[in-house]
Amino acid sequence: MTQKGIDQNEMKELLKEYEENPFDPNRKNPADVMRIFFQFNTSIIPVISRRNILLGIITKEAITAEMSDIARFSSVSIDKFISKIARKFSFDELIPLVTENREFTVINLFGEIQGSWSRLQLLSACENESLTAETIESEVDSQVEEQKIQWMVYHVLEHIPRPLYAVNEKGKTVFYNLHFEDMYLSKTGKAEVDAKHVETVLSDKSRNDFLHREGSGEIYFHSKDIGWYYEKIPMKDSRDNVNGYLYYFGRDINESVKESAFSMNGDSLISILENAERSVIVKTLDECAKDADAAAKKLKVPKNSFLSKIKKYGIVAE
Repeated sequence: MTQKGIDQNEMKELLKEYEENPFDPNRKNPADVMRIFFQFNTSIIPVISRRNILLGIITKEAITAEMSDIARFSSVSIDKFISKIARKFSFDELIPLVTENREFTVINLFGEIQGSWSRLQLLSACENESLTAETIESEVDSQVEEQKIQWMVYHVLEHIPRPLYAVNEKGKTVFYNLHFEDMYLSKTGKAEVDAKHVETVLSDKSRNDFLHREGSGEIYFHSKDIGWYYEKIPMKDSRDNVNGYLYYFGRDINESVKESAFSMNGDSLISILENAERSVIVKTLDECAKDADAAAKKLKVPKNSFLSKIKKYGIVAE
């Protein structure tokens, strides 16, 4: 169900911006958050963590007051800006603010829309007495750290020399690299990647053959209508829950299976990512004349994390 004044197509455009890196910490700014108030005709915006924990609520009055000083807010990162203006409301304080809407657009700490919460969900979360200041602070720190890690992983995936496509647990696009884009455009003749079309092709079992290579135990797939050969790798979290799938493509059956980096007889996904990560770090250091500070800043990762990676891979830097 969408909120009043926004149809499904507009909602999709707000939720997905495929041309941008979804983990770029500079992708959103305070003005983008302010725009949500008008797009959804709402007076409040709940801020939630990746685990759907309510971190705080932003009111139109609070963000307007903070943005009145343009010089001050323009230099602040989006996560710090949202953390500053989102505050905890008591049940009684929240009641007058939820009477006009039945659903509320929710965002994460980086200003990205995460869907919507019902009035009941919001009031129930507000009543949760276990959400102490320490719990909320821990959620915020955890989300910031995860975002930094995902930013590095994004760079790594972009440098793996094969077409890659990732979807979440619902089959919706979250990432594809330039190699996939080149392959898709050459296969389809289209001017740009049609994410909805790709999602349909990958999810429709009748349009994909399930294959295996005799004697090796290797499993792979073949798209009947486009002719792709690919492997489907589950992406799991620390609790072994599948959060999505990474599709690894080859131009033909030999590349997809015989020479597959993800095959059972080849390197593991972790080693492939580590090799690509090392390559990105070395390349960036070379571009920055071995200056670790400059390289970390260029990759938009914390210096301490960057230095630990350098030490891990035995890379020489200044």
